[in-house]
Order: sequence, then structure tokens, then C-alpha cells
Amino acid sequence: MEEATASSGWCKIIGDWRWDEPAVPLEILTEAVTAVHAVGGRVAVHCQTAEGSRNAVLAGADSLEHGMHLDPAPWA
Repeated sequence: MEEATASSGWCKIIGDWRWDEPAVPLEILTEAVTAVHAVGGRVAVHCQTAEGSRNAVLAGADSLEHGMHLDPAPWA
């Protein structure tokens, strides 16, 4: 939240980093995105794995940084 209000309104979250490590859980990422949106900010999520990309989309992120390995099938 602080980052979103201190700069251009964007907050970048590292949603994942390596393919062999877990991504930030969807519940936590959703809470962060909701908090930033509540103060008028936008969220970019760094995601390089299918799980990280999926979580960023489902959490409502405004931008995916890299967004590799997205599954073209719908998520539900």
C-alpha cells in the first residue's frame, strides 16, 4: 500500500521467482491487490510460472510482468 501511494500509484509484487519454489498463495496475493486497489493504486505482479501467473490473474492484478506459462484454458 505504501508503495502505491508514494509513487505513480503502481505497486510491484514478486508473485514468484523460480519454477521450483512455490508462488505467493492466492489468498495472500488477493489481500495485497485488494489493499492497493482500496487506496487507488494499481498492481503489477512479477510471475514466471504457471501458478504465479494464474494467481496474479485470479487476484485481480492490473499487469503481469512476464506472465510466462499461462494456461489458455479458463480458470474456475
